[in-house]
Amino acid sequence: MFKLCLMLLCLVPLASFAERLQSAESEQRERWTYVAGNDSRSRYIDISTIKRKKDIVGVWALDDYAKKQNPLGISYMSAVAYYEFDCKDRKVRILQSIFYSGNMGLGEQVYSYAESTPGNWDYITPQRLCNVVRAKVCERKP
Repeated sequence: MFKLCLMLLCLVPLASFAERLQSAESEQRERWTYVAGNDSRSRYIDISTIKRKKDIVGVWALDDYAKKQNPLGISYMSAVAYYEFDCKDRKVRILQSIFYSGNMGLGEQVYSYAESTPGNWDYITPQRLCNVVRAKVCERKP
């Protein structure tokens, strides 16, 4: 009987840990709003992070991949990045990126980088996925 009670007591923390993990995953998925995608990846934005300064709009975005990415020996399934968009001139730059082993920004953080000073702007061509994000955040009323 003692062994049975001990086993049950050990299972309670595991069950609550699993519930907390499920809750964290659910919260993470609810944070992101789907914007665009294709067979290989989907892009989401966190609407609550949109910041506007005149024609410059910043937002956190997430790329979620269908297959593991492995450039330069770094394996990841999702990446979260802070983008700045120049809405007037249709330009973009990334200020920070964090890469995760799991989908939807979950799992282990495998790599990250941040610009010490804002980098150069890149023009956004109509076929780029970030053009859809730019349209979404630039058209949003402050």
